[in-house]
Amino acid sequence: MPVITSQEERAKLSCIIENREHRDIVFFHHHACNVYCVSDKDEWGVQMKAFRKKRKEGTLLIREENNKTFVIGDEKKNKTLHFLVVQHTDEEKNPTIDPIGLAVKDKAFMVSGMIYAFKSITNRDASYKYIMGIK
Repeated sequence: MPVITSQEERAKLSCIIENREHRDIVFFHHHACNVYCVSDKDEWGVQMKAFRKKRKEGTLLIREENNKTFVIGDEKKNKTLHFLVVQHTDEEKNPTIDPIGLAVKDKAFMVSGMIYAFKSITNRDASYKYIMGIK
């Protein structure tokens, strides 16, 4: 198993953010492929529908207290990102750690599940409400 450092994760995530397309709204770590990914509004819309269906089936949850805002960055640039943590209701099916949480400046955000990082708090909060069925 490879060793993951906060400095490496900050550098990887910073590179993804800096090289993203203007229309990309969310960043995440694809656990199966072990790579960082981005989604635009259309791609994220499809994913939100899948998450909402799983939430209705009782296999997915998002705890509001895990919706956090953090500074990600290295010595040259800091970026503020808004986290949404998606978790399986069966804790054993969650990834034990999401590398994005290691990229947080000054401290790590250790949480099981999958972290989705948004540049816009409005997009993060709208996603949370849609997936959780909150009006």
